[in-house]
Amino acid sequence: MGNKFGMSPFDILAAFGPVLVLGPVVLWMLLFGQLLIYPIARWKAQREAVMDPQLGIKFALHFFALLAFQIVLFALATALYTLFSKAEDKGELYRMAFGFLIPGGGVLAAHYVLLKRTNQDQFPGVRRLFLGYNLLVTGLIGFVMLLVAFQVFFRRGPAGNDGRFAIASVLVYVGAWVACGLHFGKLVLGDSAAPPSNVIPPSVPTHAAAQQSGPVLPSLSAGTFPPIDPKK
Repeated sequence: MGNKFGMSPFDILAAFGPVLVLGPVVLWMLLFGQLLIYPIARWKAQREAVMDPQLGIKFALHFFALLAFQIVLFALATALYTLFSKAEDKGELYRMAFGFLIPGGGVLAAHYVLLKRTNQDQFPGVRRLFLGYNLLVTGLIGFVMLLVAFQVFFRRGPAGNDGRFAIASVLVYVGAWVACGLHFGKLVLGDSAAPPSNVIPPSVPTHAAAQQSGPVLPSLSAGTFPPIDPKK
């Protein structure tokens, strides 16, 4: 039995089968797993010499930015799958993809701009935690999609819509996995040689300052005083 997309409903369920299985796990990680970052960030901030005054607002901005980023990836994978599919009428799938892509991309861009106005460069702890968590979620989905793709390609018979969905998912999620890994590695490894931004330079001892408070005699180096005439 076909439909207006040129495939049966069972083919659609088979193509989106990995998403239906992985979806609840990813949804739990996106909604509840991120909540564990706040107590960890608060605990790390209390151990620093200088307290981060914008920790809460940065947590909220990164929370919604991560959700928007994953929605954008899902929309891109759906759009690529629609592009690769051989359905006659692709309008509904394209509308669904862009219905996720436009608001998700807008929220992601807006929160990125707002995060640039915070002190995340001076206090990068929250950003590092969220980038690492985003790398974990994106890598988990990308790794599962990579396994599904190889299972589809090595089985007997034509890959069909399963293969098209696997190709689209691998291109989007594995590519995002690599990009997130490079960005996170650059942030973490790039700051290893730089000195900490919250180190307070040592103050000058009080006795040394008291000794230098009076008039200071010039140095007795050569040329400082005129030569002494022995006849005088």
